[in-house]
Amino acid sequence: MVIRFLPGFTVMDGEGDICWASPHSGPSLRFSDSRDDRSDLVAHLCWEKLGGRLVISNVSRMRDLGVDLNRAAPDAETAISMFRKYAGNVKEQDACYDYRKKYAWVAADRRDHESRLGVYRAFWTEVGAYNTAVMVHRMFTTPSTAGSVMDLLTRGFDGKAVENTVRKVNMRYAKFLRSIKPDMTRFMQLEEKRNIDFIERTPPDEIETEFVNNIERHKSILGVRKNSEIDEAIGRFMKGISPKITYRNIFSGSKSYGIENPELRGKNIIQAEVTSFLGFWYPDVAAEMLCMVTEELAGV
Repeated sequence: MVIRFLPGFTVMDGEGDICWASPHSGPSLRFSDSRDDRSDLVAHLCWEKLGGRLVISNVSRMRDLGVDLNRAAPDAETAISMFRKYAGNVKEQDACYDYRKKYAWVAADRRDHESRLGVYRAFWTEVGAYNTAVMVHRMFTTPSTAGSVMDLLTRGFDGKAVENTVRKVNMRYAKFLRSIKPDMTRFMQLEEKRNIDFIERTPPDEIETEFVNNIERHKSILGVRKNSEIDEAIGRFMKGISPKITYRNIFSGSKSYGIENPELRGKNIIQAEVTSFLGFWYPDVAAEMLCMVTEELAGV
């Protein structure tokens, strides 16, 4: 095994012809959910089992404080102009929200831009050195993701083959998936309470747009109007849910601009969005599931 510590990320090389990558595993800055927590752990456990290369980000995904490696690289003028909108105590929330959907960073000046661009390009060069790359992410455990413990997106693999593989994994882990439902429900209730408490105690001009939008969307799914009704509604809602691995059920990949880099052109890609519950409570099982998917599809 060879370990290299590079600006913005760490690379671990072993035997095997696959790359495991966690582009959002950098530090949590500004608020607790600003990293894909445990995505690095799941990726590392997969790497230990099947080998290959492991690339772990250690830079914040916050646009002004780091680089979101799974978004598109902005040009220098755009990055510098947007830096001003992030500066100061009162951010231009709507403009920043729209910008975050596509672009990877803002920059104080051209030198800052070139520095971040260097980290971005180097990361994708390392990931793109293999024919198959598995990108490990974290998705929140919420009413909008309740039917899934891991949502998969792929490129370069036959869709029917992916569906058959997902079916096999769900059958093998059916008993386990049934057993975790009560704890997953409680976890979801606590996560919603945590986010509501955060919103209620934080000044409105400091709350990023996504937080408020997410809670409102969850209330709509649950059929309630008040935050105080969410806990009980989740209990009712989860009675009709059977957690499982899903394929293109939660995410579309519309924001995965990182994998469109030239270094990954023609490469086979698996993107795994692992729920925060599964990655925290059962990272070993999450890794087993993802390894089974990868072995079936990529033949590693």
